[in-house]
Amino acid sequence: MPNIFSKHNSNLNFNLSVVVKDIIPFVHINDYRLRDLGSGESINVKKCNSNRCKEFCPRFIPSDFVYSVSLDRYFPCVNLEYPKIINCKSQNLIYLITCSKCLLQYVGQTCSVISVRFCMHRACMSGKKYASSCKRLCDHFSSGPCKDAEHFVQIIENWEGDGHLPNRGGEDQELSRKRKRQEDHWMLKLRTIYPYGLNDSLNEPQKGVLDHSVGLNFPSLPRKYTRPNNRVFNHSKMQRSSETFIAKLRHLLVHKIDQASKLIRVSLSNMRKKELKALAGYITGSVSRERWNFTLFGIRWL
Repeated sequence: MPNIFSKHNSNLNFNLSVVVKDIIPFVHINDYRLRDLGSGESINVKKCNSNRCKEFCPRFIPSDFVYSVSLDRYFPCVNLEYPKIINCKSQNLIYLITCSKCLLQYVGQTCSVISVRFCMHRACMSGKKYASSCKRLCDHFSSGPCKDAEHFVQIIENWEGDGHLPNRGGEDQELSRKRKRQEDHWMLKLRTIYPYGLNDSLNEPQKGVLDHSVGLNFPSLPRKYTRPNNRVFNHSKMQRSSETFIAKLRHLLVHKIDQASKLIRVSLSNMRKKELKALAGYITGSVSRERWNFTLFGIRWL
């Protein structure tokens, strides 16, 4: 295992060559299919059960809900053509792709048959140059730790009609614009825009928001828990807060690594400057006390 600390430098310079997969194996990540997604019966989503459907249906999850890994929340799926069945032959819809290894997600839309559109994604994931319109999605599955990883597909919204003009006309451009706006809505709602997910960017970027400030686009969400009215900070409480944060992070890194990034992002962004300084002091103190031979985040560093 690489040594991330220099014993000859009192300023604690870090060696950034450490690779996460060398420290914590991905086997600890929960299976997305074990989430409480429902069976799809409430909106009539089913697999075709055809032996010829070897690409789409084995990766298709008929479900009543989609799960946002970034938010740890569930959102209901919609079938505007109910009771018509949604399956691999459906079109004019919005869908979600989830990486089975790291659980990063991608939102897409199409007026084509979903199984045909998915074949284009599969070509993209295998590195085919003619199907590289979704760069982040392509790079994620064609290189790096998630190369050739499995993935799952869900239908978020199924719209009425086939998305084309009457009498075998071409694609309905007005409906296409509406569908892309709804795709943007789901990208923001599920937080799937890079670096939070695998979508490159919004179809219609909002005015005044830079690409690197994509988080400013996200809609606000109701709090899961009520915040106390009066918060009193003192040194002992900040010490306990640091210890609690480290304990939670250690548990997630070992058992639920897919939720670790959310804990870090949410916790650090909600901490005051005094709390951040206390956390930094706690980590630095842990390093100094053990004299470079210590356990941090459940990992033994030698």
